[in-house]
Amino acid sequence: MMRVDGDSMKDAGILNGDLLVVDRAAKPVNGSVVVVAVNGEYTVKRLRRCADCVWLEPANPRYQPIRVGIGEELHVFGVVRHAIHTCDEQVSRHTGWPVLRHARSPVALQQPSASR
Repeated sequence: MMRVDGDSMKDAGILNGDLLVVDRAAKPVNGSVVVVAVNGEYTVKRLRRCADCVWLEPANPRYQPIRVGIGEELHVFGVVRHAIHTCDEQVSRHTGWPVLRHARSPVALQQPSASR
């Protein structure tokens, strides 16, 4: 697991502060969201392969894609399988979504009745 620091993948549902479940055994394919180290610096981006380079694409229009050419150091740490969001006020300020608060009285949850 790794914690996200930044908002370059927010439009892919990966938010600042999220925990990522990263599969180190999975082989990344074109279009995979990956954790990579480029010249020693870790980042999370969508992987796009070309004949002579690799593009690391953000999911936020505020950021530019990163071109990794021949001779540059690129290490794929793993493929992102899940993003675990933190549900608190910090996240709501970041996304602008309302915070749902727990009710003071317990709420009874009912199991759906089985059809026979």
